[in-house]
Parts: sequence; C-alpha cells; structure tokens
Amino acid sequence: MKEQDDISSGSAGNREGEMEGPGLYVHVPFCTSKCPYCDFNSVPVSDPSTDSFDEEPYIKSITSEFDTVLEVLGRDSFNPVSLYFGGGTPSLLTPESITRVIEHVKKRGGTGMAEVTLEANPESVSTQKLAGYLEAGVNRLSIGVQSFNDAELKCLGRPHTVKEALAAFEAARNVGFENIGIDLIFALPGSELADWKESLAKAVELAPEHISLYGLTIEDGTGFHAVYGSSAGRASVGVIDDNLYTELYSYAIEALTDAGFEHYEISNFARPGRRSLHNNLYWSGAEYIGLGPGAHSFFHDTEWGRRSWNVRDVAEYMGLIESAGTAAEDSEELDMESAALEAAMLGLRRLDRGIVADEFRRRFKISPCERFIEKGGGGLFISQGLLCKKGEDLLLTLAGVLLSDTVIAGL
Repeated sequence: MKEQDDISSGSAGNREGEMEGPGLYVHVPFCTSKCPYCDFNSVPVSDPSTDSFDEEPYIKSITSEFDTVLEVLGRDSFNPVSLYFGGGTPSLLTPESITRVIEHVKKRGGTGMAEVTLEANPESVSTQKLAGYLEAGVNRLSIGVQSFNDAELKCLGRPHTVKEALAAFEAARNVGFENIGIDLIFALPGSELADWKESLAKAVELAPEHISLYGLTIEDGTGFHAVYGSSAGRASVGVIDDNLYTELYSYAIEALTDAGFEHYEISNFARPGRRSLHNNLYWSGAEYIGLGPGAHSFFHDTEWGRRSWNVRDVAEYMGLIESAGTAAEDSEELDMESAALEAAMLGLRRLDRGIVADEFRRRFKISPCERFIEKGGGGLFISQGLLCKKGEDLLLTLAGVLLSDTVIAGL
C-alpha cells in the first residue's frame, strides 16, 4: 500500500493506469433476475420500466450517505479520481439518476474524476440510454457479456443473447464511448476449449479497451451451489477439473497478449493506456468510500488503515440512512501484520509490479524478501518457480499466475 500523502488531491501517479486516489464506489443492487452463479449483493426487481421500481428514494439514500460519511470524517469535500457504479445492474437506473449522483459528487468537491465507470447488462440498455449516460459524465462502460455462446449464457441464467450483447457494444461505440470493457466467465459446466477459443476470438474482434476474465466459482447460497455443491478452490468438483481450468486460462493469456492486450492483473487485460483506474486504486491500497447496501470502504484515518462495511439488506439500508444518516454495520482497524499481508496479496495480483520493495520497506520497515522469503515460508514458492525476484521486488511467474490462489494463501 502506498503511503498517505494528500489523499484528496486526485493527482496523477507515475505509472500508467495509476492515480494517487481516492476512489468512490456506488453500489446499485437491482437486477431483473438473480443469476444462479451470482454471490454479489443484488435483488431482483419485477419490471424496472414500471412504477414498481422507484429509483428516487434510493438515489436520495446514496447522496445522503455520502454527505454523512464526509461529515463523520470531518471533511468538507472529497475529490475522487474514479467513480464506479457497480452492481447488481447499474444500467437499470435512468441517465437522470446517474446524473444526480455525479452532480452531487461534483458539488462536494469531486472535480477531478478522470474515470467514471458504469456497469451495464446488454438487455438493459438502448441507444438513447447509453447516450444519456455519456452526457451525464460516464466515460467508461463495463458490459457484462459473460459469454459469446448462447448455450453458455442460458446455463449462466443470463437474460440476454449473444446478438443482444453485440448490439449493446455497437450501440455504445456509436454514441461515442471510447473506453469499453467486457466481462467473460470461463470454466463453466461442460466447458470445452473449442468454445472458449471461439468466445475469445469474438471478444478480440470487437476490439474493446479492456477484458476481464473470471473462472466460475461455486459460492455458498447461490443457485449453482444447490446443484454442484461447495467449492474447494477455483471450481467445484463435478463442474470442471483443474487441468482443463489451467488449459482454458493459459490459452486466454496467450490469445489476449498476442492480440495486444497487457495482462496487468490476474483477471484483467487492457490495451496500453486503458487499465482500470478504479481497480488500480483498490490494488494500490488507496482510500475509497463505498456507498450503498453491502458496500465496503477503506480509510486512511488510522496508522494502518480502517475498513468499514454497510448492512446488506436494501430496505434496512435505506431505513438506516433515513433515520441515522449511516448504514455502517461494522468496521475493522488493521494492524501492521494484517496491513502487510494485504499489501502483499494485492501487490502480487498486479503482475508487472508485484510487491514493490521500496514501497513495502518504506511502510513496514522490512523488505518483502525478508518478510516473506527469509522469515516466512515463501522460499518454497521460489524453488517451485511460482515466485521470482526482480531485484528485491517479488512477482508471480507465469506458473505462479496459474496457481495464484495457492501462492497468495500460502503467504
């Protein structure tokens, strides 16, 4: 984690795709349906086009919570470099609602937002809606494509088709979005390499600026959990074996890097200059405020940092905001050990940086090699070829990337 200098400056950092912070996250929990693999805090709404889906009270809760957080922190303003609308399905909200949030952030000092991202599902957008988001100030779109195979989309419970996904991407380009990311899920039940190759080829052909790849994990409480059982690792037994998972992931790395994408984080690939600023804030340990039910925040108001999180239930969240101004469920103050482990975990995810020795030593008074190799158990990962040294920095090797969960857990 970087040291806290001027966390409200919004000034640019020295490395491509990074900023000094802070960030702002707005959670939009509403969806048209609950996908069977989804473990995110989301709730279905029957028909977002009818009066049964009233956005106004929710937007009021978000802006009110933002004001209360600043008051509790003793700040008159907050100037994030990145604002991220995540979900759920933020594209169920009207452009007018998105405008209200963005304008409210600006009124509280948010004049330095270099990146404003909105997650969108293909079936919930139109040309008119996308144009409205762009006019509101959204300059980065993240489209939940998930697959370019209709059978896989049906398996995942997605309400859109491949045709609709392609149309949504084309519409976003046509209205003027110059920074578009797409999400893909792999390692599905019945996965075959040929299908995955086809999906990746279509993704590359679209020429997005960013691609995120997520291996399917079976989470407790999801629809898939009732069918496939609990997950002991990346994927549940009976869904896909580790060898095929590795083959699918390895092929994706090769195909996307050959196509000119930088594999800058375990799950993320970007065109040069198009890395996600918002995610980089998380990975660098920058401060961020999370608004909405279940949202998490990380503050630099203690020596090693403080984490807090909101209640998950939407109705409870809105009721608490109305009555008390805050919906925080609990908080946790990090100590030096937990902060060091978190810095290592986040650092290793950033593949071309790793755990940067100068930054780590400045913060924790010890180098990462001393902490995790000489005094920890990380030497085994060096000998196995999963970790490597670059000077005093520690980075995952390609083999380590394929077993990143094991390495990170081991540290």
